[in-house]
Amino acid sequence: MKKSDILAFAEEFLQAQGVRPLFVSISGAHLYGFPSKDSDIDIRCCHVVPTKKLFSMHPPQETLEYTATFKGVVMDVVSHEVQKVLGLIAKNNSNILENVCADNLFPTREHEQLRQLADEALSKLVYHPYKGMALQNYKKFIASLNPAYKNKAVKKYLYVMRSYMTGAHALRKEEIEPNIVKLNKQAKLPIIDKLVKLKKEGEAVTTTSTAAEEAIAHLAAELELALEESTLPDLPQNMQEFDQFLLRVRLKNL
Repeated sequence: MKKSDILAFAEEFLQAQGVRPLFVSISGAHLYGFPSKDSDIDIRCCHVVPTKKLFSMHPPQETLEYTATFKGVVMDVVSHEVQKVLGLIAKNNSNILENVCADNLFPTREHEQLRQLADEALSKLVYHPYKGMALQNYKKFIASLNPAYKNKAVKKYLYVMRSYMTGAHALRKEEIEPNIVKLNKQAKLPIIDKLVKLKKEGEAVTTTSTAAEEAIAHLAAELELALEESTLPDLPQNMQEFDQFLLRVRLKNL
């Protein structure tokens, strides 16, 4: 599907909610580097509500969600209000950092400033969401041997590996790189290339892999080592700039 169609779908939804988009990006398998032909399109946005609506007995929702089939593809939109996005960036929330740093389908000056805030806010806190994401996916979808997920083993292995790799990369290189194919150019793990190929062939692929388990153990250890070696600060150092940015956005949207 064309990016222009994806953007139009998201814009139509946000405009109907009476809010202005600050950025629109694509997440999920397309961002991670292993989409299959039947993958949903996960659209992640940041929006700004008119400032006067914040002073209401019925303040607007921080998060807007919408799922529909568009041109034969399932489109899933999640948009957070800018103040919530800033709070999550301050916590180094991995999903939000990836959304902010992904290719933006709706360029704005505010997004450029938000991207800079996110880059400068990167800290050792980023270790926790990536490790948590990896462990959660492993325990729930792989170690549990739940029959409900037996046809998604390839996808879940990739989710676990990608989380460990992106976290370690962030700690070492001080940047967010969510694409496992790009990350593996340095790691050079053959099992990842194999799993990506299988995943792209279709969602319903079953596999159990000793090589995947060994790779996960290796990548988990790499994340711990990256934390020890990281020169990132323990906490974000630019919180004052967050307040200044939010004030400018609120004044612009009076």
